[in-house]
Order: sequence, then structure tokens, then C-alpha cells
Amino acid sequence: SEQICELESLISEAGEVYNMHTKEISKLSEEKTFIENQLSSVEELKSQLKEVTATCDAFRQTLKNKETEWKTMEEKLHKTVESQNATIMTLHDDCKELQDEIERLQDKMSQ
Repeated sequence: SEQICELESLISEAGEVYNMHTKEISKLSEEKTFIENQLSSVEELKSQLKEVTATCDAFRQTLKNKETEWKTMEEKLHKTVESQNATIMTLHDDCKELQDEIERLQDKMSQ
């Protein structure tokens, strides 16, 4: 009888421990599911970030190419302006010489 009481007490204790473990398993399973969902979200965000980074890299390269293109165009335009300035100076000099020649010929004609 004493052994039966002891066994009943042990069974009751084991049942309580079993119930506590079952509750803990349930709680941990919920937490695990929540964490797995968060991990899934993080993976999705990492994937989106990778795409955004690739797009940014492509834009950066496009800008680099445009910058090079504009620099080349700017240099070309500077050279064109320099060339035109030189031509203008030459034409001014030619005009001055022609004017001097015209004046000289007019002086000669009036003599």
C-alpha cells in the first residue's frame, strides 16, 4: 500500500513533468515557426537587396560611361573653339592686311 502510494505519487509527478514538457515543446515550436518566418523574410530582403545593388551597379556604370562620353565631347568642343579662335585671328590679320593694301592702292590712285 505504501508502495502503491509511492508509485501513484511518482506517476503524478511524471505526468506533471510530461505536461510541462509538452507545453514547452508547443511553445518552442511556435517560436521556431516565428523565427523561420523571420529568416524567410530576411532571405527575401537579401535577395531584393542583391537586385537593387545590381541595378545601382548598372546605373553607376552607365553614369561612368556618360561621364567619359561628356568629357570627350567637352574636349572636342574646346578644340573646335580653339581652332575657330585661331581661324578668326588669322582672318582678322588678313582683313587688316587687305585694308592696309586697299589704303595703299587708294593713296597710289589719288597721286
